[in-house]
Amino acid sequence: MLFARMIGLPKGVTEAAAARLTRCAEECFLQLCWRAIGNQSTPLHPLLLMVLIVQVRAVPLRKGDEVKIVRGSVNAKGREGKVIAVYRKKFVIHVERVTREKVNGQPVPIPIQASNVIITKLNMDKDVAKDRKALLTRKAAGRSAANAMAEVD
Repeated sequence: MLFARMIGLPKGVTEAAAARLTRCAEECFLQLCWRAIGNQSTPLHPLLLMVLIVQVRAVPLRKGDEVKIVRGSVNAKGREGKVIAVYRKKFVIHVERVTREKVNGQPVPIPIQASNVIITKLNMDKDVAKDRKALLTRKAAGRSAANAMAEVD
């Protein structure tokens, strides 16, 4: 009922209605959080930074990017692979060939937080390249404007 007080439900609302309204408000709030921080931006590998013309430190992960795991579990740390799934709701990614076996022998991908990897190669397929290039130029323009403002001060 704490969330009910936060969203300011009117007095006289029945307990069942309050629970329903609270659930709806909480779900909407969580979706806004996922949208705000769910892009899972990840830093680029230093060699990739030198190859790119625009200087951008991090970009959002997408399926098909090649990553290197730099932190995390002993089984996954130091391994490289292609991103096979990005779960914005869980804030994790799955990397190909980074799995563990269940008791019955079936392989299961190890969930890895996006902050624990660095991008070694960007996925620039036909359908993705246009959006990615636009994002890189937009971020570079914002960064150069911020640098210009810092020089003025």
